Parts: sequence; C-alpha cells; structure tokens
Amino acid sequence: MTDFETLKMRAFETRDKYLAGQITNGEAKRELKPYIEAYNKKAEEIAAKYNQKPQKLRVGDFLKNRYY
Repeated sequence: MTDFETLKMRAFETRDKYLAGQITNGEAKRELKPYIEAYNKKAEEIAAKYNQKPQKLRVGDFLKNRYY
C-alpha cells in the first residue's frame, strides 16, 4: 500500500468521524491537511501532463461528501 493510499484511508475515516459528530470542523481540517496537500500536488502533476487546469480538492467539499 502506498503512502497516498494510506492518507486516503485516513481521510475517509476522518470524514466519517466528522459526519458522525465525533470531531469538530477544526479537528477534521487539521487531520485532513496531509491528504489535501498530496491530492492537490497529484492533481497539478496530472493537469500539467495534459495541459489542463488542476481540479483541486477543498476541505469543505470533501467533508460534505462531494468527493468519493
């Protein structure tokens, strides 16, 4: 399992805890920061490869189940 996959699993666990009300928005943002940074870096690399604008992930969108 790669480091990105591990971050992704932790991010989904964090989102589940947030939606269940076990952690606050601030705690969720702190826990998601490494995943968001890795995701956005990967998005920039892929976008540069295909000469496109990167589709960056925002914490609020991820927490509200807009990304899977």
